[in-house]
Formats: sequence, structure tokens, C-alpha cells
Amino acid sequence: MRIGIIGCGRVLPAHLAGISQVIEAGVCEATITALCSGHIKNALMFRSPEDGIEPRKPPVSDPANPMSTPHIYVSELQSERPEVFDDYRAMLDADLVDAVLILTQVSQHHGMARDCFSAGVHALVEKPMAITTHAAQAMIDSAAAHDCVLAVAEMVRHIELHRAQHWVVESGLIGSIQFVVHREMGVPGRPPHFGSGNLWRHQLNRVGSNTALDLGVHRLHMIEYVAGRIEAVSGMAGTLEEIKTAPDAHADYAEVRDESDDFCISQLRLADGGFGQVLIARGLHGRPLDQPHVTAYYGSSGSIVGRNIVDDRGNSADVVDLLWRDADRAVLGGWFPEGIKHEFGLQFADFLAAIDSGGSVAPECDGRQGLRDLALAYAQLESSSLKREITPEEVIDRRAYAWQGPIDASLGLDG
Repeated sequence: MRIGIIGCGRVLPAHLAGISQVIEAGVCEATITALCSGHIKNALMFRSPEDGIEPRKPPVSDPANPMSTPHIYVSELQSERPEVFDDYRAMLDADLVDAVLILTQVSQHHGMARDCFSAGVHALVEKPMAITTHAAQAMIDSAAAHDCVLAVAEMVRHIELHRAQHWVVESGLIGSIQFVVHREMGVPGRPPHFGSGNLWRHQLNRVGSNTALDLGVHRLHMIEYVAGRIEAVSGMAGTLEEIKTAPDAHADYAEVRDESDDFCISQLRLADGGFGQVLIARGLHGRPLDQPHVTAYYGSSGSIVGRNIVDDRGNSADVVDLLWRDADRAVLGGWFPEGIKHEFGLQFADFLAAIDSGGSVAPECDGRQGLRDLALAYAQLESSSLKREITPEEVIDRRAYAWQGPIDASLGLDG
């Protein structure tokens, strides 16, 4: 499979590291034949050290964050030398690729994906799937019209811990889910006035939302995968630190007025009768909580907090250990082929498997799942604007569209 990569930014090392693992293990066969970036030096930066472009340092140091993945060159994965482009249309015209990864800013996803599908090229699109649910639906329609595979790079379900939590809940080991809580309070070691370093992430019509959307699609996808379907959302979102400053010398601004959100508080109503809360706040001053980042699932006969499961009799265990000890071997083999656990590699292999199936097998996170994740994330913002509970269906059919409507209008998507 000939692979093109559109967008050579800070998330690419994580993708390349995962792709390297699944190819080396023989899980799939692929060759990266093209690298494309609006700035040609960024494409050259990832092709080979021989191109002489000094790599950027990872934007974060936390080893648990994929963004901390060290720089990797395509030349470390393969001997073939990919072509480089500064225009993805020229890459498509060159007929060098069968499938692409779209890793650009979210406002570009829908246009790029539709052009790829028109050229008969399959696409794995970084999350969030699109700038609005209307744009996402257009991507789904275009993929179907051209018989192409559309997958969304929502890697959280491929993480070993989340597979284990999903299996524990599905196996009934903590009973039926009654309550879920997810909390992210501040960014350790990062002042609250620091921005992302990318100007577009603070411009509403280019990012959609920096917290409820960019982080929210991850968190809500994770909660649905583990705890079950979310029926409705009530949310509040806003900006605590209006002026953001550059976090480092590589930022493309010195100071910017943040048009997006840096906090979001949401209440969830689950379809099976449970409830939940998601609290994400980036711009916080003072002392952080002792446990600033945590997800907990409370059932009718026990709980899961991180890796730890505790039942009502006080018995505790590690959920990952339980998964590998008790889960069906066929299930484990499907989730972790050849023992691979790299979530970016696993989602890439899942994407290629869907293409190889000729349409008989959908990616785990296909376009419709990506649209649902987007609708749940935007339901938080639509609820904040409309001051009522919102269902994802209302967002998808644009009955609740106060936040997204102006974005569509600004990008000419309101037809």
C-alpha cells in the first residue's frame, strides 16, 4: 500500500513510531511514498537527516503523552525515498499514493479528504474529524460516493488500559455503570497563560474549540467505549485566560487573544441509566490538585479508577493484568496483533485492513463514529450556548447549532 502523509507537524512522530512497529512486525505492508506540508522544509524534516533540516524537539516531556515521541525519520522505516510536496493536490496528481494520513489543522480536513476521495484515495483523518458536524457529514457522503475508506485517528480505544476497562465493564465485573467522572485540572509545569504555540488553535473558525472539541472528542469517545452510549449532554464552556502567550521560541505568535475555550464542564446522561461528569480546565493558577488527571467508573458492584478495580467486598486487582489473564485469546489477538500495543500503529493497521477488505470490514472508528464523537463534543458547546441539555442527534441534524453555525458560514459550509 502506497501511503502519503499530509501535514508534517508535532503529532507525526507518534504516527511514524506506530507505523514502524506494525510494519516491522508484519501486521501490514505499506510504503510511505509522499510527504506533504504547506512548508516544504517540514516535509524534508521528516524524510531523512540527509535533507539537513534540524528536527523540532517534542512539545511536551510527559512520556505518557504521545506528543512526547522523539523525532523519527521516514528513512528509519524504509529504504525507499518519498517525494516531498508543498501542495497536496500536486501529490494527488502525481499518482503516488493509494491512501493518505491527513494530519493538518482541523479546518482543512473536509476539503482535503473530499479531494482525496475524488481521486480514489482512501483517508485516515486525525481527530477531530472535521471543523463542524456539517463538514464531517460531507466527508462521509464523499467517501461513500467514491467507494473509499474513511477512518478517523481516534486512537484512545486502541490503548491497552482502555481495552482492559472496556472488557471489565462488558464482562460485568463491576455491575452496571452508575457514574463516570473524568477530570483534567491544569497542565502540570505549564503556566495558565501559555498558549498552544500554533496560532490557528486560538482562532475559532480554524479550531472550532480548543478544549471541549480538541480534547473532548478523545474523552467522550473513551467514556462511550468503556461505559456505554451517552444519550445527552449539558455543558458550560468559556475562556479563563483571554490573552495567551507563546510557550516557546518555536511558536508562531508572541501573544494572541484566545477566541476559543480553555475550560469545559459537562454533565452526561447515559442511555443505560447512568450519569457522568467531565471537567477540563487548562488555564488554572496556583497549586494543582494531588490527582489532576483521572478517570473513574463506578458500577453497581465495584469501581475502576485508572488501572485499579475494586469490588464491594474490597477485592482489588489490576485491570490490565485481568485482561491478559482471563480474556478470550481471539479477542486479544484481534486487539493486539503480534503483541503490538502501540495505539497509533494499531489504528493504522486497522485502517489498512479495512481497505484490504474491499469494503466488507469497516474501520473501528469510521466516519460515522467520528461524526458521533464530534457531535458529542459539540453538544457541550451547543448546550453552553443554548443553556439546555443537548443530544448528539440534535447537533448532527443542526437543530442545536448556535456554536457551529457561524463557523460554517465563515468557511462557506452553510449551504
